[in-house]
Amino acid sequence: MTRFKFRLATLLKLRETERDERRGEYMEALRAVDVVRSQQASLESELEALRAARRVQTGVLNVDLMIQSSQHELLLRAQVDLLDKQSADIQAEAERRRAKLLEADRAVKVLEKLRDRQSQRFTEELWRQEGQALDEVSQSQASQRSMET
Repeated sequence: MTRFKFRLATLLKLRETERDERRGEYMEALRAVDVVRSQQASLESELEALRAARRVQTGVLNVDLMIQSSQHELLLRAQVDLLDKQSADIQAEAERRRAKLLEADRAVKVLEKLRDRQSQRFTEELWRQEGQALDEVSQSQASQRSMET
């Protein structure tokens, strides 16, 4: 019995490999987004701790300490702003990678549907041929029986 062979199997394999690579790239971008968000949260909590420490200060004011604290806050804010920009850039890159992943996934699905349709046609043709063969056998047996009688 002949077996179905999809003639575009190699192309399908290439498209699946490309889709898997795009999936890896997209996951990498998502991990980068998570890292930046974690850094942002860390800086925000550090800023909040700095502000809380200033509110609690009592007694004699240390001007040098206040200046250092203000400079540290400015530095933290600049880092937060930089991370905000990086986050936006990384989000945009993640979205581009997601679009590429969707495109690669569509290409694979098109070939899979084609393969499935061709396989179905192949199976139907085998059933048709087998039915014809059975019909021929039964007709020849019937003609042999009619000749015998």
